[in-house]
Amino acid sequence: VDLQGAQASGINRGIGRYSLAFTESILLKKSKFFDIHILVNGSIKKSALEIKAFFSALCSSENFHVFFVSSEYLGSKKDYSQSVLIRNAVINDLNPDIVLTTSCFESADSQVIYSIEKEENYLSAAILYDLIPLLHPKIYLESTEKKEWYQRCLQELQKSDLILCISNYTKSCAE
Repeated sequence: VDLQGAQASGINRGIGRYSLAFTESILLKKSKFFDIHILVNGSIKKSALEIKAFFSALCSSENFHVFFVSSEYLGSKKDYSQSVLIRNAVINDLNPDIVLTTSCFESADSQVIYSIEKEENYLSAAILYDLIPLLHPKIYLESTEKKEWYQRCLQELQKSDLILCISNYTKSCAE
């Protein structure tokens, strides 16, 4: 479970709380047949530590993984691409069956790094909370940069093998 969705938007805000609660329910219901791992972005240090503390009783330290964005990360496309490679290398080393991304729509200026990799040897799932910017582009996507960022987010989401919508309304918008 990639818990960056709880990092950028904040542990105490909507997506952050949902990401934590969803992951907690998975960990509480896991059986001996599942080996659940958590991935956080160590470059967002405060929330990475908060998430580790939050799950300390449910997730062993061997199943808690941290990656760091490129040390020179300034948000450029090159920096982002390098950081995606770092994140994906950590995931590939785990050899997962499935990777759950808790948010594909974090702010372009955050250090959240995600990508849905179709070529890998695992399935991908992503949580979709809403498509409000797509429904109201004049309000949320006023600049070319924001439009391009949002389109990239949508393209990543569409690569998922499974999209988990938080409501029937979100599902109907996505269809």
